[in-house]
Amino acid sequence: MRALYVFLGCNLLAGLSPTLQAAGEPTELLDLCRPDSLPQDIRSSLSRNFNGWKIQEPTDLSARARTRWGAERPLNCPGIAAGHFQDAKNASYALLLIPANHASSAYRLLIFTQQSGQQYYGFKAVGQTDSGAGDVYVETVPTVRYFEATAKWVAHSHVSEAVMLVDSAATQAYLYVYSDMAYEREQVTYQ
Repeated sequence: MRALYVFLGCNLLAGLSPTLQAAGEPTELLDLCRPDSLPQDIRSSLSRNFNGWKIQEPTDLSARARTRWGAERPLNCPGIAAGHFQDAKNASYALLLIPANHASSAYRLLIFTQQSGQQYYGFKAVGQTDSGAGDVYVETVPTVRYFEATAKWVAHSHVSEAVMLVDSAATQAYLYVYSDMAYEREQVTYQ
């Protein structure tokens, strides 16, 4: 499924400028942020538990964040990161949620993981704040990009991917790495 997602993302984004404009956002990018691109169980959980929230979209980003996110030539929505964050066998989705009415700049970071041998996804709330939503986005990164193979994060987690929450207003980002039955947050330098 991940290969299909990347293939579709590549086709949708082919030829788009790395720096995206707030007005006139390409429809294809906004389509990547639609909840119906997620598994049904996650959509149901969002409507039950987070009714007043929505997934961060390119148009929700500040100009600085949109430029930085666009420069990375993303294949996904700035509010969705997909990978194998908890284990190598089960799919995971990190969702960056913001208030649907934009009444504040709060955000919540949730990680949904398919339960082993099941059709449903459990979730963990790993981060939230009441400010700065327009400056942040999420992406999937390989753990070895930031940690050596012998580092405690890699050795204890047994996963090869992590969720990175990028703050475009800073040179720092936060990695959420699954280790010892919980997500650990580690600050890393981000250029």
